[in-house]
Amino acid sequence: MYSKASKDSYILLLLQSRSRQFDMLWLVPLVAALVPLLICPGTLAYFDITPKIAILLLGTALILLQPGVNACNVRILLRASAGRWLIGFLAAEWLAFALGNAFSSNRALSFGGSLWRRFGLLSETALLVFVLLAAGWVVADLGRILVLLRSMTASGALVACYGIGK
Repeated sequence: MYSKASKDSYILLLLQSRSRQFDMLWLVPLVAALVPLLICPGTLAYFDITPKIAILLLGTALILLQPGVNACNVRILLRASAGRWLIGFLAAEWLAFALGNAFSSNRALSFGGSLWRRFGLLSETALLVFVLLAAGWVVADLGRILVLLRSMTASGALVACYGIGK
């Protein structure tokens, strides 16, 4: 029915997909843990947000390098009613930011954010894309929620210890 080459290419595709899912297994929790954890006092003038935005942008870019896995995960997310609602709300939030940027009197400031908070359209888009892809990643295998929650709990505990030490 199928040729040997067809079976071999299917197995290769399956193995590549598994390796990409493995990459996502450490990448999504790592970004989710590092963004709240990165407070770099003394390294930057505005240490509270700049490293976090950099990690968010870099992590989202790395996750986007796996389009096949992401497309599959988002399709799984779309099958659920709650997933469709989440995607709708994310799209509505992005549209509101994009319209705000389009009608802004200072588009550069609106796009990149101020020096103090750096939360403009670029970082908002990265955050929304990360939320979408992370939600799809979790929905593809509900056991991953434990990995994600453990990484965020460990990050929160370290931040709490840092705060107590201050």
